[in-house]
Amino acid sequence: MKMLILAGNVFLGRAVAETALKDGHEVTAFTRGISGCAPEGVAEVRGDRTMPGGMDALRRGDWDAVVDVARSPRQVLAAAEVLGGRASRYVFVSTTSVYADLVTGPLTTQTEVVPAATDADEGVPNRYPNLKVRCEQIVRTKFPDNHLIVRPGLIVGPGDPTDRFTYWVDRTHRAGPILAPGRPGRRVRFTDVRDLASWIVSSAVAGFNGTFNAVGPSERVTMAELLDACLDAAGCRHHEDIRWIPDGFLLDNSVEPYTELPLWVPELPDLEMFAEADSRPAQQHGLCFRPISETINDTRQWSSEDDQRIRQNGLDPDRERQLLDLWRCHED
Repeated sequence: MKMLILAGNVFLGRAVAETALKDGHEVTAFTRGISGCAPEGVAEVRGDRTMPGGMDALRRGDWDAVVDVARSPRQVLAAAEVLGGRASRYVFVSTTSVYADLVTGPLTTQTEVVPAATDADEGVPNRYPNLKVRCEQIVRTKFPDNHLIVRPGLIVGPGDPTDRFTYWVDRTHRAGPILAPGRPGRRVRFTDVRDLASWIVSSAVAGFNGTFNAVGPSERVTMAELLDACLDAAGCRHHEDIRWIPDGFLLDNSVEPYTELPLWVPELPDLEMFAEADSRPAQQHGLCFRPISETINDTRQWSSEDDQRIRQNGLDPDRERQLLDLWRCHED
């Protein structure tokens, strides 16, 4: 199979490229060339689809499948038009954030989504779900019988530039009491980037059509179980180091969910189904999830190799200590 990846040198795009190569496919990556090199063995085509004429390099050639992770409808439309007639299948990576109804669940691909973005929404903050919905619409219109839309939740693992999972892996290796958010039994969802990449490649080969949620793990995992697994991987930490602090206290102290405290979504009535996306159809079509211990260990190894990496999310240590002190005073 000949596969084109629109951005094949960073995180998910890179994982898809590596998986496709390992499976014996011919891989081309379309990149701007500013985020490192594509994996060895990948044919790299340079361009910038944010610019007029920036996709002209793709006006030659043909592919069995194209994989796109963009959030910009303009970029998706430009790619779909340039590749129309020369790409047999369009695989678009969307997000479970598109769902509007987080009260009734579980979330299936039939659940109502947020309104699609308009042209004026590009570049406007907090329009990410709306932009993804519009991108989905474009792909369905341009490739009506040959599209695969994948809706993952949080994508994690080695190479993750966001630290929305890596924070906990690294934090449990650091000394001092650990601030843990909300209720210990609250469910958490995430997908190892390598599992997602493997399914994207195999699904493109199999010719799957339609829309699928792709959120792991397959078994229910709570925040307490995740932190326990991270502590077990650290080896020298104690489970008594965890300090569970309620949602209300964190919100009252302006802690930002999902950014300052990754994987934390307050248990509010309008967010009741946030972690309940139904991925069973994708699993029935071959999506598999590795043990979370493997994801934790491999993420830690990757993260520890670069101590100079600038962390993108997670509590600053001083802020964490301040919140723990405030909570101690509150309990007293």
